[in-house]
Amino acid sequence: MAFSVLILGMDALAKLAMQHYPVAMVIWARYVFHLAATPLLGLGGGGLAGLVATRRPALHALRSLFMLGSTVSFFTAMAYIPLADAVAIGFVAPLLITLLAIPMLGERVGVRRIAACAVGFVGAMLIVRPGFEERHWAYALPLVAALTGALYGILTRRLGAGERPTTSLFYTAAIGAVASSLVVPSAWQSPDAAGWAMLAGIGVIAAVSHLLLIKAYRLAPASVVAPFGYLDIVWATFYGFVLFGDFPDPLTWAGLAVVIGSGLYVFHREARVRAERRG
Repeated sequence: MAFSVLILGMDALAKLAMQHYPVAMVIWARYVFHLAATPLLGLGGGGLAGLVATRRPALHALRSLFMLGSTVSFFTAMAYIPLADAVAIGFVAPLLITLLAIPMLGERVGVRRIAACAVGFVGAMLIVRPGFEERHWAYALPLVAALTGALYGILTRRLGAGERPTTSLFYTAAIGAVASSLVVPSAWQSPDAAGWAMLAGIGVIAAVSHLLLIKAYRLAPASVVAPFGYLDIVWATFYGFVLFGDFPDPLTWAGLAVVIGSGLYVFHREARVRAERRG
């Protein structure tokens, strides 16, 4: 719950910042201040060497680049379309993880879960509405963010239990900070004090929210934690309405209901299959 409040607060703050600064600057701030905040949050047990130590640096790097791609796509989308719409389309990410786990992880996924994923994509199309009415091109970007986010999730599974979550978090922030720092000089606009506070807040909130997510997955099974992600739409709608005057239309709500229903069914089936295998 706290993760949803914070992560959507970060997205709303980023959308506000993009009304004054280029998207590239906001993405840079999200990663640089996230990286700066990481040791301050007590994630650096063993110092910098403890954070950096890994047996699979290449996989960490690729995983982090997928997260960067997801951030770039999602933040760019937020600059043009309502926050709640972007979040709603992004809910197809768990469905994509389920499908990508078949070829990339060799997992067995039953017909019912595959059918639920297909239904979820239909729901996403109700929100995007390609060909039905004129929609801004940025409506396609949350789908790109969902795909790259799903690949990030798949590689997170590939890393396995042998890697410290704090190490994964460090590489995600560090590689994002380096990559965005190569681009940001061409888009730089000198912020005032309020601008620096806003940009720093984006990165710090990102670090705190991801810390909360790590702790949640340590305290409860993924099948219990993951469905709480659908609370994001509540906060996305709240922030979008209060800060930007946006509110999803009826067809968007209908598509959202389909996507969420499909996602919850997939979570239910995965939890049931795991329980049967353990039994």
